[in-house]
Amino acid sequence: MDDGDLHFFEYSKIKNTVSNIELAIVGLTVVNSTFVILLGICANVGLMFSKCPTIANS
Repeated sequence: MDDGDLHFFEYSKIKNTVSNIELAIVGLTVVNSTFVILLGICANVGLMFSKCPTIANS
């Protein structure tokens, strides 16, 4: 195992770490987007019900 192999190993380790971080960021972004969309839908439904008390009371 010469010096070149060691550099390649370190480089691939760093590359893997970076791709893991990117995956984590993308995952969090997707979860956050879904959460925001769901919150938006809930808020709209809530407004709809508050505008139509007859539906809310039935």
